[in-house]
Amino acid sequence: MTSRDTIGREPITIVEIDQDYCLLTYGVAPCAAALGVTGAAKCYHGIATCQDTANFDLGTLTLRFASPMESHGLGDDVTIIPSLIGVDTVPTVINVGGADRDTSPLGKRAKITVTLRDHPYHDRLVDPYWSERDYVAMALGTFWSKWLARNPYHQGRALRVRQGYVGQSLSEMTVRHYIIDRIEGPTKGIVSIVAQDPLKLLDGSRAQTPTLNTGTLDGAIDDNDMSFTLVPSGIGNSQYDASGIGRLGSELISYTRSGDTVTITARALRGTQAASHAAGDVFQEVLVISSQRVDLLLADLLQGAGIASALIPSTDWDEEADLWLNGFNLSAWIAEPTSIAQLVEEILQQACCFIWWDEEDQEIKFRAVRPFYAVTDDIPIDVTDDGNLVADSVVIEARPDERISEVIIRYAQINPLGAIDDAANYARRRRIIDSDAEDALQYNERRTKEIFARFLDDANDAATSVLATRILERHADTPKVISFATDAKDALIKAGTVVRMTHHGLVDVTGAALPTLLQIMSRDEIDAGHRIAFEARPYLSRTRYGFIMANGSPVYGSATAEQKEDGGWIAPNAVGFSNGDLPYRIL
Repeated sequence: MTSRDTIGREPITIVEIDQDYCLLTYGVAPCAAALGVTGAAKCYHGIATCQDTANFDLGTLTLRFASPMESHGLGDDVTIIPSLIGVDTVPTVINVGGADRDTSPLGKRAKITVTLRDHPYHDRLVDPYWSERDYVAMALGTFWSKWLARNPYHQGRALRVRQGYVGQSLSEMTVRHYIIDRIEGPTKGIVSIVAQDPLKLLDGSRAQTPTLNTGTLDGAIDDNDMSFTLVPSGIGNSQYDASGIGRLGSELISYTRSGDTVTITARALRGTQAASHAAGDVFQEVLVISSQRVDLLLADLLQGAGIASALIPSTDWDEEADLWLNGFNLSAWIAEPTSIAQLVEEILQQACCFIWWDEEDQEIKFRAVRPFYAVTDDIPIDVTDDGNLVADSVVIEARPDERISEVIIRYAQINPLGAIDDAANYARRRRIIDSDAEDALQYNERRTKEIFARFLDDANDAATSVLATRILERHADTPKVISFATDAKDALIKAGTVVRMTHHGLVDVTGAALPTLLQIMSRDEIDAGHRIAFEARPYLSRTRYGFIMANGSPVYGSATAEQKEDGGWIAPNAVGFSNGDLPYRIL
């Protein structure tokens, strides 16, 4: 029996922040700092107070905070600052394929606000030279006023929330990982730390691509000139590649460069017109993406935004794309600095996939919009009325506004400088309709989703068909969101987990309980250590997908439930099998 199952358990929350901390000792080689020479007092082991920055040896000092309790059961070797007031959480919300039109295709980022009480402090944990100071630390300032003065560069540093029960070690507790966005206060003796998941690094002015260039033309050129010089002097080598694609006003060109001299190798590219350009006009590099598979392109963009490669499980991403997205090789010309978040959102929609931050695994997950596949996916966790669900917590919400019966994809963009949502700027169009759903005997109306896909070029005919089909499979019938709550013993369920729900409100046409596969969109521990709230969406429901099976597999009537889920059989007719089961569709 685990600690989560014990009666009378006492929850505990510990917040950890990692402070940048020099591993050297003041004045001891290689540190060249010296009292009276480099400073009047010793440093506080942070870069802001360092007197020999050339030799700063970056390490980490972990500070731990918890609420004032008589005992945390962690032992004397773990130092706890008892100033935690509370932790408010806004959970990750996954948006599968952009299904929720009110939310970005990136979903909602996890965000927490940690509230702490400020107080006088002796500095013994944070200042290795506290006993040598010519002042009494308890008499000057407060913990947070001093810490912020000494550590102004805290944005982007690690923050962790450990949740468990008294008697557990730190390693036994559940850990959620974030990065610090800002620290507010101290105000009236209170400090708030706002932290978010690493996908926040994608947003707005935080991350753009291509890089903004500032080189300008030294003199005017006409529509026949094939070279120009950049100013100010030296900017060519500092800001521009030796060759590539560039933009001058409303014209796209290819070029080579030597120093500040740019030689034009072709003009009026991609539907633009050769034109005259004045002295002082900006020359901007264009980001050219050429037939790059979706998983690799997303990883490049995330890392370009400052997200560490260690947070991207490339092997998992590769396996997912190999099986479900191998035909989604994307191309685009990005001709002006653009928010990486915007580009990622477009790609997720145009390649029918999604990503999210896993706070516990400390990595960014990547999935295609696809059916459950038992061969590679984790075994679903069973959730039942009797075993897991809190009484009266299940809410089944229909989302008719998300239903789709027609998908139109405009692709093969003509002019990269034209409006993304201009239908006339695309050479090709894919239109797929679910005529059954529009029939008077079903929903009797048309619901259209139109996608302007600048990342899909004329080599992506097959991909557009897959994209449209997968959207219809998920949205031809009225989508549902299912909310429910469980006890903390079900803490293994998290965002992205697949569960098999058996609930009296989910039945077949006879009224018998119908075990239903759901994918968790969000997880929120609403009562720490006691109760967890979830939101989930059913997997693809209109089609039963089949997979190639090994020789020697049994006939359908003799197959186990697991074999029927993992494989595929040819039905005698379009209606299905003699026992009423639906026929399979081969992917």
